Amino acid sequence: MTNQGALYVCMDRVQFLLNENSEADVQMQFEFIPVVLSGEWECNRQPVVYGGAAHSRRYLFHSVTLRWPSEHRIGGLQYPLESQVIHISAEHKTLEDAIKATPRDAQAILGIVNFYKYSNDTQHGLEELLLGAKNSPNQEVGMLPKPLACFNPPMKEYVAYQGSLTMPPCSENILWLVRARALPVTRKMVDIVYDLIAEPGLRGSFIRQPQPLNDRKVYFFK
Repeated sequence: MTNQGALYVCMDRVQFLLNENSEADVQMQFEFIPVVLSGEWECNRQPVVYGGAAHSRRYLFHSVTLRWPSEHRIGGLQYPLESQVIHISAEHKTLEDAIKATPRDAQAILGIVNFYKYSNDTQHGLEELLLGAKNSPNQEVGMLPKPLACFNPPMKEYVAYQGSLTMPPCSENILWLVRARALPVTRKMVDIVYDLIAEPGLRGSFIRQPQPLNDRKVYFFK
């Protein structure tokens, strides 16, 4: 995000249903870039997000994608890593259907952004993803069932704004929730993902650069 926009403070909180105790068979895909985590749940056990900036609308989990360095920035500050947790409105069956709903449905997709900053330890879910990427590069692998909260911890404070996907086709129908407090990661763990790209000159060239806010409103929830 760049340029200035109005900031509104709100008190409602986003709710995570089945996020902490609903386990699933999850798979990681390690392509040239990025690292993607997806999972399979029984229909009545799929993780749901609602409330807060999403109001009463319910969004179903789709995937977690790692981006390095971060595509979102706070006050111009770029973090070494971010995860984007993508959810699809329950009204749409697939991500492709949600993208096709543009511009008829301006909030067909919900994305949660988790920043990671350098620290002496690493958030345990992220550490498991990165070690998997290191041990099984350029392939799809399965993992033991895990609660989704392991990779996307619940949050109390976040910023919300209406934006666009950071990957093609960059459709403008996603509600972004950006975690206010960054999660920890060690430099050693960050080096793992940067080493997935063999050519140093290409590092950072696969992320989307910040886009103008264009007078969009930004809301702070706490």
